[in-house]
Amino acid sequence: MAEVRSTRRVNAPWTVERRIGGDNKPLAVLQLGTRSGVSISLYADEVAQLATALTDYLDSLD
Repeated sequence: MAEVRSTRRVNAPWTVERRIGGDNKPLAVLQLGTRSGVSISLYADEVAQLATALTDYLDSLD
């Protein structure tokens, strides 16, 4: 079980929690929506990869 270090709610229907995973690596948990029950857990390097992929996708829409 990951240890919750902080939770931040932004002006959006999702929450980000900073956790430390079982292997002591930083872990970001994104909770999507308030009723959906969907969450995504990503390590820091995976967050960077996701951000790059989203940026590339958005750039391709132009």
